[in-house]
Amino acid sequence: MIRSTSATIRLLILPYAGLLLLYVLVVIGAGLWLGHQPPGKAAAAGPLLSLVMVLALAGGAGILIGLTIALVAVGESRRAEGHIQEIYRRASLTEMAAELVHDLRNPLMALRANAKALLVSPEQTAEIVAEIDRDIVALNRKLTGFLDLTRKQDEIFAPTDPGALIADAVRLAAPILRKQGLGILLDIESTLPTVALQAGAIRDALLNLLINAAQSGQRSGSIRVGARAVRQGLRIEVDDRGSGIAAADLPRLFTPFYTTKADGNGLGLAIVRRIVQAHHGRVWLDNRAGGGVRVTLILPLKQPEIPGWWTSRTIDSRT
Repeated sequence: MIRSTSATIRLLILPYAGLLLLYVLVVIGAGLWLGHQPPGKAAAAGPLLSLVMVLALAGGAGILIGLTIALVAVGESRRAEGHIQEIYRRASLTEMAAELVHDLRNPLMALRANAKALLVSPEQTAEIVAEIDRDIVALNRKLTGFLDLTRKQDEIFAPTDPGALIADAVRLAAPILRKQGLGILLDIESTLPTVALQAGAIRDALLNLLINAAQSGQRSGSIRVGARAVRQGLRIEVDDRGSGIAAADLPRLFTPFYTTKADGNGLGLAIVRRIVQAHHGRVWLDNRAGGGVRVTLILPLKQPEIPGWWTSRTIDSRT
């Protein structure tokens, strides 16, 4: 019995059919599969690769009782990857928007209560107006962070000197660090390779991490920023000697709107993760044995041309 679809030809029973029959079926199946492609589609999308998988079905005595043959269009799967990424992006945005609406309710209710208080207690106008101003600032920070998190990355990937980029981020963060009484210790290899980056986005990510380190509770000393080449690409580390992170909070710190700070909006690390993922890299946090937190980024040296909402043109002068 043979059942055929556009994706799979399944042989439920094929007792001792022989190699010739198997060969004929594979060829016929491949023809049927490729025949489903609309005219001109393969030419427009590039060569279509088909992967043939054969699974032998054995009985209790080890006797061959059947075969399963699957023909998979690898090219189609790869082209579908961009659409899958877009689906995940939209689902993520929907979830974040729902969370944002939830988080905005309390500040809005506080604004309403203070507006009513102005009518009831005009003698407290200055104090109430100050509270309203604080609530508006908090709302603006949250909305701005949400826009930063959800905006498309249109910057071009270009060959970048990571040492110079890190130095630029440190320069921008220096006033904030000095205000906290902190310095910067640079631990950067002198011969770092050129990396294909969206330089502005990575600088923003590093600035976010440096500001987080400044707010870690560390009262003196320096924030360490390290960078070196590793097998996976470029490894960047930002170390502080603050109070560390509770173990229960570590898995959730990159979740949008999750924060351990009283005045935080919970979007800084989420933005960092989005930027790093747009570079097909990884980012994670660890508590350091000597106290404080280490944030580690791994960025590949080159960027593939992958369709998706974050992807820009990739430029690499070496290719």
